[in-house]
Amino acid sequence: MRGLDIRCEFAILISIKPHLRVLPIDAAMASDEKLNDILQEAYMDGQQEGFNSLVRPDLSDPPCMFQDEDFLLGSWQAGFRSGRDFRRESDFYASSIESELEGAGNGSIE
Repeated sequence: MRGLDIRCEFAILISIKPHLRVLPIDAAMASDEKLNDILQEAYMDGQQEGFNSLVRPDLSDPPCMFQDEDFLLGSWQAGFRSGRDFRRESDFYASSIESELEGAGNGSIE
């Protein structure tokens, strides 16, 4: 199940350090390295799914394991946007290069 490992790590951390839940996300991340690592994992999962979402639309929704945890959901969404935007820029760049190469193959000089 998508996000299960990350959600379990988060639940264990919060059970040990419940005060992290009431802090603003920036303060919580600054005060706990493990939380920072967990949120980075959520971000990276989102980034990977965002990158692949243009060819796999089923990855557009956040993992159900993150739906009720604002810290995890926010990190995943930020990563998703980053990955999706990177993919769009990469695809645009690749198509621009292909167009230039095709034009060069036809004997045109720019």
